[in-house]
Amino acid sequence: MKDTTLSTELNQLKTDMAARHKSKKPYALTDIAEMAMRLSLLTRMAQSMEQELNVHRLGEANMLARHGIDDAVNEALTSMAPDTSAKIVRPEFGRRS
Repeated sequence: MKDTTLSTELNQLKTDMAARHKSKKPYALTDIAEMAMRLSLLTRMAQSMEQELNVHRLGEANMLARHGIDDAVNEALTSMAPDTSAKIVRPEFGRRS
């Protein structure tokens, strides 16, 4: 199975171009078109990775914000509640006889 990470693909393209330059062989139009296609695919791969990273970052930010809101709500509700430690509430269901 071929390793198709962005870094390995870019490295392979660089190696291919360096070998071509070292051989002093001129580029044909088909070679240039192939490199352009490879670069286009690598660009799409990079954009996909950037989008995935942004989704993860937004998810983490959302989770942190949610925890902050929960803490603030709990603190506000706790400060609003009266002290009920000394009171006993006995519910009455139905009628008294």
